[in-house]
Amino acid sequence: MSIKTISVILLLLSTLFVQSQNKSTIKDLDFLIGTWEVEFDWYDTYKPGSKPEFSEKGTMVCSYDLDYRGTKKFIFCRYSLDTNEGRLKGRYRETLEMIQWSKLSGSFERTGVFSNWPATGFETFTFNPQTRTIYAEGELGVTDGKLERFAQTIQFNENYTEYQRRNVANFSDMPITEYNLTMTGKGKKVK
Repeated sequence: MSIKTISVILLLLSTLFVQSQNKSTIKDLDFLIGTWEVEFDWYDTYKPGSKPEFSEKGTMVCSYDLDYRGTKKFIFCRYSLDTNEGRLKGRYRETLEMIQWSKLSGSFERTGVFSNWPATGFETFTFNPQTRTIYAEGELGVTDGKLERFAQTIQFNENYTEYQRRNVANFSDMPITEYNLTMTGKGKKVK
């Protein structure tokens, strides 16, 4: 057996071992279930340090869905958002996020669809219960084959009734080292 073959086998075995040790389930995110009041400020990624381009307020309602053998496999979060300030003032939009634990990737996965945008967003994320933080990385199709690559953190308070959210992004026509603030947000559980 060659060194290359042995290396591939060891890599696969270590990946399987790590995945088998991670006992995460969708229930680890149970604190998301309910109704949240949310606010988001959106920035122009190409203009670091600028004021928000627009601001949104609304609700996020999360619930379990899609049963498999008596177990709910997904959390669906539906956002209803009004733009109350900035260049898109008066706009209303809805988004739907589907969250699952993936044994294949060894992480949580979130897929988002948007009433105002023809592309689908996809991200993988981890949740650290000690720091009450979600760390996510993903991509969203923009236009003409351009991608928005983003990373975000969502930090919850001690009793999981409020959060702060921060998103930075990079577009495929920008240097890979250049990530600029795209969105800040906050949420408060009301039900």
